[in-house]
Amino acid sequence: MITKHLEISKCFLIYIDMIKIKELTNFALAEPAISARAMQIHYDWHYKKYVEKANELLKDDEASVIELINNLPEESKLYNNVAQVFNHEFFFEQFTGFNSGPCKKTMQLILDSGWNSLSDFYDEIIDKGSKVFGSGYVWVIKRFGTLRILTTSNAVNIAHNQYNTHVMNIDLWEHAYYIDYLNDRKTYIKNVLDWIDWDVIDKRIWND
Repeated sequence: MITKHLEISKCFLIYIDMIKIKELTNFALAEPAISARAMQIHYDWHYKKYVEKANELLKDDEASVIELINNLPEESKLYNNVAQVFNHEFFFEQFTGFNSGPCKKTMQLILDSGWNSLSDFYDEIIDKGSKVFGSGYVWVIKRFGTLRILTTSNAVNIAHNQYNTHVMNIDLWEHAYYIDYLNDRKTYIKNVLDWIDWDVIDKRIWND
């Protein structure tokens, strides 16, 4: 158990048993991929509710978000809410209003990981993400020095440890895209990939 103020990441802070809401004031940062209205609803109606519910369930538990995600059973209410706090903040953080491409070092890593081009890399993300049944996420992680594309259902989060580094995620819950895209998840994923700021992704990959 951790009994002091602990900085988990740039995404959020935990103070003993309270998760602090990550402020998001410019809902237009993901435009044109995601409208400001859709982002504000996503943030106010969904993300904030996960924070509130997680804080209700935490009670006297004193642990970091990553510790909770890595150790709680996936079927527990606390796991689902804490994981969704992380998942949403990780997703929101990727939009800065700029859509720079990967740096040269990251592009080489993509090629070394088995894709022939950035387009091929995106195509696999789109394909895997569009095939997730129901709700979930498509993730890019760095494992043993290579990039991998994985999907999870519902709130499930891939453990962040010495073997896995979270690199990118795309929210596949309907509340993330239905306002703008109805049931066209494929186009939603494509447009999100076109507007993600790779400066954020590069820093996650190389721990800058």
